[in-house]
Amino acid sequence: MATLVNGKINPKGVGYDSEKEMTAVTLFIDKLDNLNSLSLLVCSSTVLPSCVVDLFHANRCCSKSKSPVEIPSGTDPSQLPEVWKVFSKTPLTEDDLDAMFEHRQETRVIDWLAYPHYKVQQRDSLGTFK
Repeated sequence: MATLVNGKINPKGVGYDSEKEMTAVTLFIDKLDNLNSLSLLVCSSTVLPSCVVDLFHANRCCSKSKSPVEIPSGTDPSQLPEVWKVFSKTPLTEDDLDAMFEHRQETRVIDWLAYPHYKVQQRDSLGTFK
């Protein structure tokens, strides 16, 4: 599942002690965790100290047809919204989202298999190697 959230992240809700520790991309590798990844798509330069996203970069990296965030030309970079993309194994509940975000202006859910699981055909015998 892909969940796009325009909102203020709660660092403790995603495993960090403070915003200073956060990076623009976080991968979750615990099989028991519903989260696969958390990515900051757009932000002002004041959101994360380690994340400086300006209008030029945001518009260049995301073509208008693919970007989930419409950024009007002439927008002051310090006024960019904080938009996060969350990939999860199953849909996030309202409680999940409330724990991850201090507040949300908008949330959109897309049924998308970001990390599909594949099974390899098992063989009883591999035969002999020469």
